Amino acid sequence: MSELRYSEIRRTLARPLDFQERYGNVPQSFHGFSIERDQWRGISLKGWTFKGVKFESTMWKNDTFENVSFEDCTFHRATLQQCVFRNCTFRNVGILSGDWEDTRFEKGSWENIALMASPISNMGATLKGLAFSDVEFSGLTPLERSGDWKECSFDRCSIAKSDLSKVDFQKPRFSDVRFEDVVWEGFDGRVYEGLCERCTFVNVLQKNGDFDGDAVDIKVEGGNGISVGGKVTRGRFHSSEGAFLMGPAQDVEILGGKTSLAMGLAINAKVREINKGSASFEGGGTGIEAVGIRVGLLEIMKGTFENCLFKDVVAKHLDLSGAVFKNCRFENFHVRERLYINPPPVFESCEFVNFHRDSVGVGYRFSDDPPESYWLPFERR
Repeated sequence: MSELRYSEIRRTLARPLDFQERYGNVPQSFHGFSIERDQWRGISLKGWTFKGVKFESTMWKNDTFENVSFEDCTFHRATLQQCVFRNCTFRNVGILSGDWEDTRFEKGSWENIALMASPISNMGATLKGLAFSDVEFSGLTPLERSGDWKECSFDRCSIAKSDLSKVDFQKPRFSDVRFEDVVWEGFDGRVYEGLCERCTFVNVLQKNGDFDGDAVDIKVEGGNGISVGGKVTRGRFHSSEGAFLMGPAQDVEILGGKTSLAMGLAINAKVREINKGSASFEGGGTGIEAVGIRVGLLEIMKGTFENCLFKDVVAKHLDLSGAVFKNCRFENFHVRERLYINPPPVFESCEFVNFHRDSVGVGYRFSDDPPESYWLPFERR
């Protein structure tokens, strides 16, 4: 469609009923020109195609888009408010600044989308209250200063082959979302006060970033682990390298490799094959099964541990400071160098099978005091 033809259409934008009858319900095609500062309010577009179009300070409010395609388009300082996009396609699109608020995206796809700051204001977009359901994301790349995502929700979506390293999600909700081949690393890519429920992470690279929030029914396969700052309830974590970091955990299964681990209060946690860096169980736990732990530092500290099993463990340093063990079993347990005991641990009705430390009778405290003799209750004097 030519700019001249578009000028005929834009004259009806202020008359929604006239626009809808003449143009809105009839597929239209726009190619290769700018739409500047127009206001689209209370109208519906069905089957329209925009290709190579630049939307400059365009405003859409209370509009509905059905089966609309945006390809090779740029949104520069555009405004979307309370709109609905049904089965729409965004492909090779740039979003530069602007305000996108309280808008729903139902089905459809976002392919090769770049978000970036406006070259004029150097400000990113405001993306707030956006609700995505059944949308497929691929090649989503927010660049530095591209804007934060605030209070957005993602239901039954897939996010693949994307780099989320330069964007913050504030109070997001991810439900039944699949992340695959996603990079989520660096101190700029974080989630604040989020909720992740029934989500799957496959080959996700997360490093230095944090998911600050709770996770329920989460699955992690491959990649380099994941950091969850809140509570994890029912989770399965399988990774060959990286780190699993989480707060309180209940009903989780962790199978590592060249992997580190840090966990808060744990209930029914099964941990296998942690072989890198350190492993930490801090705050107590019930029903922990930790088997095949080979690390530089193992912390089992600051809490009450009941009915737990620690088996086939090799640790260069072991920290038992402030721990109370009840009905726990230590089997094939080898401490190669240091034992930290400040304050000393307490053991009640525990079993020790082949527990050995090379520095027998020597304990180390976190202080400037010299090492002193210390015997665990089950050791020979």
